This record gives sequence, structure tokens and C-alpha cells, in this order.
Amino acid sequence: TGSEGVLGVFPRHTPLFTRIAQGEVSIKNGKEYLHLSVAGGFVEVGKNQVTILADSALRSEDLEEEKIIEAKKKAEEKLQQKLSRHEYLAAETQLRRVLLDLRVAGRKKHRLTKINS
Repeated sequence: TGSEGVLGVFPRHTPLFTRIAQGEVSIKNGKEYLHLSVAGGFVEVGKNQVTILADSALRSEDLEEEKIIEAKKKAEEKLQQKLSRHEYLAAETQLRRVLLDLRVAGRKKHRLTKINS
């Protein structure tokens, strides 16, 4: 997700530099996809190259669903506690990150699936 919303980059795309928000990055190489969970950063689109400078990025195959589900449970429990505004916002941010990781982890089953053309 770019600063102005969802961003898609295709061959011969206009040069671009923008901030990216927490979200999923899908990279298509030929007929294969790679999925990443990205915490934020920047993307630069050049003539024949896309560069992503992310605060953090995890590949779908590196994410362990069992650990993510446990982290989700802990984040949800934390949100049920009496928290300061700052603590609540931090717990809410953590839950959003965990939910993103869970969604991207589910993509690993399809990570290198051929696309039917």
C-alpha cells in the first residue's frame, strides 16, 4: 500500500518514489509469485527496476502460522486489559501486524503456484 492507496507496478511504469504503509507486497516473476509482509518504508520505481526499502519484510515461507496465532491471542488478550492510550495503540498496532503476517503466511501454500494463462 502506497501513501495514496493500493499500488501496482507494471513493465514500463512511470518513475515513482513513495512511502509504503504496513501491508502485503506481492512480486510476480514470470508466472510465479512471492508474497511479503512489510511493516512500512519506501518504494522506488525506476526504468527497469523496483526497489523496496522496508522497515521490516518477511517472506510468506518464513512465517510460522502456529507462532502467529499465539501472538494474535496474546495481542487480543492485551487489548482486553485496562491500558493507557499509548499502550492500547501499541497493542492495536501489534494486532494489525499479526493479522497481516497471518494473511501472508497463508499465501505460502500458493507462493510458487503457476498462473494459468
